[in-house]
Formats: sequence, C-alpha cells, structure tokens
Amino acid sequence: MSNSNENKLGNLWLSYSDLMAGLLFVFILLVGMIVAKTIFLKEGLRASKEEFAIVSQELNQSKKEIVKLKFDISQLTNIVAQKESMINYRSNIIKKRGEQLAFKNKTIDSQKQNIKILKQTLQQSEGEKNQYAKNISLTQSKLQENNLSLQEALERIMAYEATLSSLASVLNESNQTLTSQHQTIETLSSQLNQQEINYDALLVKMQSQKEKIKFLTGIKLKVITALKESLGDKINIDKKSGALRLASNILFDRDSAALKEESKEEISKTFENYIHTLMENKEIKEHIEQITIEGHTDSDGEYLYNLKLSQQRAHAVMSFLLGQPYSKQYGLEPLMYAAGRAYLDPIIANGQEDKQASRRIEIKFRLKNQDAMDEITKILDAQ
Repeated sequence: MSNSNENKLGNLWLSYSDLMAGLLFVFILLVGMIVAKTIFLKEGLRASKEEFAIVSQELNQSKKEIVKLKFDISQLTNIVAQKESMINYRSNIIKKRGEQLAFKNKTIDSQKQNIKILKQTLQQSEGEKNQYAKNISLTQSKLQENNLSLQEALERIMAYEATLSSLASVLNESNQTLTSQHQTIETLSSQLNQQEINYDALLVKMQSQKEKIKFLTGIKLKVITALKESLGDKINIDKKSGALRLASNILFDRDSAALKEESKEEISKTFENYIHTLMENKEIKEHIEQITIEGHTDSDGEYLYNLKLSQQRAHAVMSFLLGQPYSKQYGLEPLMYAAGRAYLDPIIANGQEDKQASRRIEIKFRLKNQDAMDEITKILDAQ
C-alpha cells in the first residue's frame, strides 16, 4: 500500500512537472509573441505617423494646385480609408490578444487552485508525512519557485496590459486624427466644388465681356479703315492708332508756334475730311470721347523748351480749327484737347531718331473707355 501511494504520488508529481514545464514554455512563447507584436505595432504606428505627415504635405500642396486637387483628394481619401482599415485590423488583433491574456490568467488561477488543493491533500496525509517529508520539502521549494515565476509572469502581464492601454490611447488619438483629416478633406472637396462653380460662372461672364470688348475694339479698326478710305494715301494716317500726322516744318517756321498762312487752308481741309469721317457715321460718332491735338519736337534743345513749344503749337492748331465753321457744325469744342509731348515720342527709323519726322502735329481720336478696353483685351488675349 505504501509503495502504491508512493508510485501514485511520483506519477502525480511527474504529471504536475510536465504540466508546469508546458505552461512555462507556452508562457515564454506568448511573452515573445507579445513583445514582437508590440515592436511591430510601434513600427506600424511610426510608419502611420510618417504617412500622415505625407498626407498633410499633399493637402498643403493641393491648396496651390486647383486642377490637381480633386485627384489628390481622391488619393488621400483612399489612403485614409486604408489606414482606418489597418488600424481597425490592429485594434481587433490587440483585442484578441487581450482576450487570450484573460484566458491565460484564468488558467493560472486554475493552476493556483489546483496547487492549493494539492497542499490541502498533502496536509491531510499526516500518516505519510514523515515518509514523504523530503519529497514535500522539495515539492514546496519547487512550488515556491513556481509561485515566484508565476508572480513574475503576472507582473509582466500587468506591464503588458499597461502597454496595451497606452497603445489603445495612441490608437484612439490616431482615430481622432483620421477623423479630423477626413473632415478636412470633405471641407476642401466642398470648397473645390464651389470654386469650380464660381470659376465656370466667371468664365461665362468673362467670355461675354470679351465678346463685348472685341466688338468695341473692332470699332477702332472700323474707324481707321474708314479714315484710310476717305483720306487716301496722300494723308499720313497711322495704321495702329488712326492718328493724322502733319509735318511741323509745313505748319510752322523754326522755333515758332504761329501757323503759316499758306498752310492754314490745307490743314483746314484735311482736318475737315478727318472729322467728317468720324462724325458722319453714327456707329462711330457715339463712341468718340475726345479729339486730341498733340505737338511733338525732336530731341534737340532742352526738355522744358521743347515741351513749351510743342504745347504752344498744339494749342495754335486747336485754336485755328475751332474757329472753322465745321467745328461748330459738329460741336467739336467739348471734344477738342491740346497737349505737348516735347521729344518723349520720337519717330525711330533704323534704330535712330528721325528728327524731321519727329517734328510733327498729331490729330488723333479717342474712344470711350479706350484705356480699359486696351488693357482688358491684352489680358483676355493672353489667357
């Protein structure tokens, strides 16, 4: 009977030792997996932060590139969706690991209960206490070692649970960041759609304005064409501005602002034909804002002297022309304006000033809102 009990106790001890060795191996394997998984998660989180930084840069760049913004936003949306899916996947893995740890804790508690029962069984076997004193002492020593190992394992589990809690907090912050990024993307998408609507409306409006300005600028070409047809090749008409050019040496003596008597009849007739072309056509007349008479000199002499001389000559021509009957007939007085330009607008031929051509009187017309039309036309043509 004694040998039988001893064999049973030996078998029990071997089974218990095997069980504890297996549990210890599983526990060590589990701890290794947990540590590896923690490192993997940290690396994944770091990569996620770097990818978030890239997404942020792409969002900043998308503000400058309206045309690419929709495509970039689509890419960012896909990346965010992938990251959300990855984070959800990792959260599920962590949750499963937590459930496994809870199960292991239950298993450890069960083993403790078994050890407690075994202690009670050993205590109840008082008759065999002396025979198995050494075995019990050894068993208690091993149990104490196992208890210490279990305690260390519990402490490690608690530390891992704290790590899991920290990781869960980081994941929560990441989810909040993703939500904020998603909201930002939606806001930018809405703004882009509104900008596209505004841009389309602006294009329609600009096209309408462009057609209107093209029509108005076409009037200037029509006026220049009419002047050429009316005055012929004998009169110098500028092809671009439609200005009537008269040589100063025909109209004035040198350094003089008094009109030559022999030139008055010719200038009166020429100006009458010029004004007749502008005023007899109703489509042209309603767009005429000003008739400007400009005096020009060559670059000889001081600027102030040339400016005064050019102003006096322009004023002399205007005074003479306003005294003609057709000026009252066409009501030119409110339209006429005289100005001196000195040598600021010389005539250049072969890279040099043509002084004889630069000394001149120019009579030019100005359309209503011409400066604005010229500037807007340049902008629209450039676009």
